[in-house]
Amino acid sequence: MNSHKNLRLNTLFNKWKKQYPDSENFVKDGIIDEELFDQSPQKILFITKEPNDPKQKGKDYRIWWNEEIYFKFSYRIAEWTYGIHNDFPPYDRIWPDNEDEIAHKSLKSIAFMNVKKSGEGGASEEKEINKYVNRDIEYIHKQIDIIDPKVIIIGMSWASTVNLLFPEVDWKQSGYGIEIGRYNGSKVIDFYHPSSRNGPSASYSLLQNVVGVFHSMEVIKYVKKHFKDETNDENERNNLICSASIKVEESGKFLIGSFGISTLPWALGQLANDKIKSDRWKNDFTEIEEKLNADLEYLLYNLYYVK
Repeated sequence: MNSHKNLRLNTLFNKWKKQYPDSENFVKDGIIDEELFDQSPQKILFITKEPNDPKQKGKDYRIWWNEEIYFKFSYRIAEWTYGIHNDFPPYDRIWPDNEDEIAHKSLKSIAFMNVKKSGEGGASEEKEINKYVNRDIEYIHKQIDIIDPKVIIIGMSWASTVNLLFPEVDWKQSGYGIEIGRYNGSKVIDFYHPSSRNGPSASYSLLQNVVGVFHSMEVIKYVKKHFKDETNDENERNNLICSASIKVEESGKFLIGSFGISTLPWALGQLANDKIKSDRWKNDFTEIEEKLNADLEYLLYNLYYVK
């Protein structure tokens, strides 16, 4: 734990814990393993409420989670992290035989923080958490800024707390009942608490869909940068775009032929690798789209109709 950012966090914590009547109750957190964090394809910060054990006095998540992974809470964070870092493989295939080793490495690659740094035990109370957020908002934002994540996943349970944390974020519906926004260049996802009662595979799949939703301004900025275009267009709008879509019947059954994928993520990948050099790109994409549709329809036909 000798990284530059964690040293800066320690300096911040030395000031922050003076806000607590009993500074011995102050539980530190931050970047679990900065080398893994820096090497990760997406620098992820998880923000939750408070330590849930009053016996955790003077402890440090960076030490705990570097040593081992345990409890549902940390395994859920590891699952979500592994999905984001590895393009969300099917849930039942994310852990091979050496599950604990890979899960632990995923957990160590993240940053984690509670907005309230002391644990009381039992269920968190909305008013109590909001009181600490109001009081310590400058310290909270300073910790986020030091960590400098690209993705922030909030597990708060209460809209009032989220709004206190990020009052200037322009929240938008992702289309999946989860709101997303931007904070200082980071994608912010107002998600479930890692200990929520949602089924693990369901929350994993939901996060996969939400992560696949992105803002159109991100695309516009990338394309302008690529082509060195410095012009401004007042008609540009920051809409939400998804990577793929399907239609289902009222029963939830997939409508064969309704699967569609956006050319945009594919085209950006081709652009980044300098592979779009002719009008043939449309034919290349159509071939991929048709194969995906054929494979999906074959699988679903066998699922629904072949006994």
